[in-house]
Amino acid sequence: EEQLFFNTIKPFLEGEIKNSFKDTQCCGLGGCASSKESEISTKFAKSVSSAGEEKLFTYCAACVGNFRRKGFSNSYHLLPLVLNVEEEVPLGMKSLFNRAMFKFRK
Repeated sequence: EEQLFFNTIKPFLEGEIKNSFKDTQCCGLGGCASSKESEISTKFAKSVSSAGEEKLFTYCAACVGNFRRKGFSNSYHLLPLVLNVEEEVPLGMKSLFNRAMFKFRK
């Protein structure tokens, strides 16, 4: 299953693809871990930052935003690469506002 995922995204990425975070779980931002378990959430983001990788690609926009806020600026969302669009992951209140607008739209 993991190899299928890597083979699927490989055409969109340059260089060697490796899973440096095999035992890493989600940052927990969507489940409010950053506010309810901030120490765990911060430790997780710092472990990603200290792994020594030049770039990190993930399918979770919440994780990308969390990593960037915690200092790992070379984290990227896969979807803009797949769709071949230029898109920045909003940080801070803009991200919260975007989610609220989507959730409560009519």
